[in-house]
Amino acid sequence: MSQLLTPVYTIQKISSTSTPASWESIDAIARQLGEGYIVLWQHHAIFTGVVEGKVTWLNDAQPVIGDEHMVRVRAFNETQEYHFWRSNGKIQGRLRTDAQAGDQEVVDTQMMLRSVVGKALRKAHPDLVSEDVALITRNYIAYDSATQQAGYVDSRFVKFQPFNPNNA
Repeated sequence: MSQLLTPVYTIQKISSTSTPASWESIDAIARQLGEGYIVLWQHHAIFTGVVEGKVTWLNDAQPVIGDEHMVRVRAFNETQEYHFWRSNGKIQGRLRTDAQAGDQEVVDTQMMLRSVVGKALRKAHPDLVSEDVALITRNYIAYDSATQQAGYVDSRFVKFQPFNPNNA
């Protein structure tokens, strides 16, 4: 007995570069990104913001100012992401930039958000009226040279949108 399998994802090919990025501040990253979103993890909370040259935080509470409280920051739009994280007491980072055609294989997936991130976004964006908000992530595929085994080598946030159960 044979069953037809429906693919659960589609592999796309794009052009993408990843370069190291130096940490300055959230304001500096917002100016460089221009427009998009930001998610900030601090030791005590997660904060979501809209970037329009500067950050407008969407949570009722505001983040504590100061790098010592930062755990991770992801500032992103549909073409690029600044990702910074704390490791061994230092802030490390990278800038991932995507373009249209190329040879980098990627898979876009959606992750449903029911947390404080989703609630804050729904308050600020009428286009996210769905009860469930999804975060679209892009996962970058590479192949081991010895075994040709495929695996994800990087992942970035792309955008927020209403959750679509048909694409889960």
